[in-house]
Amino acid sequence: MNCRRGLKRAYLVLTAVWIAYWLAALPLQKMQEDAKLRAALVKVCSERPDELSRQRCFDEEERASRAEGAADFFFRAYVLGPYSLLPFLTPAVLYPLLLGAMRAASWVRRGFRET
Repeated sequence: MNCRRGLKRAYLVLTAVWIAYWLAALPLQKMQEDAKLRAALVKVCSERPDELSRQRCFDEEERASRAEGAADFFFRAYVLGPYSLLPFLTPAVLYPLLLGAMRAASWVRRGFRET
């Protein structure tokens, strides 16, 4: 049994899934959360009694959603921000640690012999 080859294959698949999550799934989740928040604000605004306060509330909600939209969040946090390296840096650090742990486990299994 070649544990190293199996680790490499599993690691490649898991790394691809990890990067896909960070670059695709997480921004989509943020956009869904943003849409839920906007829907709640629209509901609150539509329940206002008079037309003037309702219109001001809608205008404020629109400005806030434009200022802190999910696309803008994604761009600032994941393209320009410190999180941009996280999807790639984590697997790069984790692989040598796993490989070293695998070698140490193999060494222990052999009874601390070199061969």
